[in-house]
Amino acid sequence: MKIFVVYVADVHFEDIIHFLMIGTTLEGYTIQQKKELVVCKEEFFVIAGHLYKMGNDEILQRHVPKFECSSILVDAHADDVGGHYRGRETMQNILRTGLWWPTID
Repeated sequence: MKIFVVYVADVHFEDIIHFLMIGTTLEGYTIQQKKELVVCKEEFFVIAGHLYKMGNDEILQRHVPKFECSSILVDAHADDVGGHYRGRETMQNILRTGLWWPTID
């Protein structure tokens, strides 16, 4: 019986979500892969069906699927407080809003 379902656009995180929600690894994992998931468990959380990562500032940041990243970058440059900052400032502004994806930091 499924209680709820989490849909992830980035396949890379399916194993982490499975481990966080079920507490077991998928079949065929090596001991090293299992150890890596245990380490990931310390910085990732699933809340209300969304994957979050604990940021360096101890604030949870919601994982953004790859297909949403470009629109977030466009919005970061387009609104009243946006602008064409250097990459680092734009990245920090996005992280401050509580969003995160693997290639942003």
